[in-house]
Amino acid sequence: MTGDPDDFFDRLLAIDWSQRFDSFGEDELRRLRLYDKLAHELCGSSFFAAPLTFSVKASPEESYQHLEHAGHDALRSMTMTFRQLWSAREPAAFNAVRSLLRRHALPARDGVDILELLDAIGTRFKQATSEEMMKSVWKEDPFGVPIEVTRARQVIDDWLYAGALHTDEEKAERVG
Repeated sequence: MTGDPDDFFDRLLAIDWSQRFDSFGEDELRRLRLYDKLAHELCGSSFFAAPLTFSVKASPEESYQHLEHAGHDALRSMTMTFRQLWSAREPAAFNAVRSLLRRHALPARDGVDILELLDAIGTRFKQATSEEMMKSVWKEDPFGVPIEVTRARQVIDDWLYAGALHTDEEKAERVG
């Protein structure tokens, strides 16, 4: 399922989801409600209400990276919510909730296959978290084969576990 992301999300919005799943147990419903609550909380975060600006300068005289956002408190607050949707150990983690929905999906009908849609969402998530964010190369060969590739998942993990919630010294060093 490829194509324009807007078309994909428009398709998701057009579906009547009310009768597309078998019944859920009480614990499963709690997890779904928690996911819904956290997703709404994340979307309403003050962090996303302020503009985000990233600037980079690389020259022989001066080099820097600068990120302007809503502020440290807003960032910390947002990451506390985001971490619960991100970390595989959390009950409302994205992939765990997607798997729960897959287990309860009813067979395709009316041209809508819920498993296909959930798999497409999972594929998009995997692609987004696998995106290359940065490549490190040998100083003598800046156009050569990278010695290290940093993917989106590592960047997110580094920011989440570099001191705000847990301290992993290696991650903190990459962030700091």
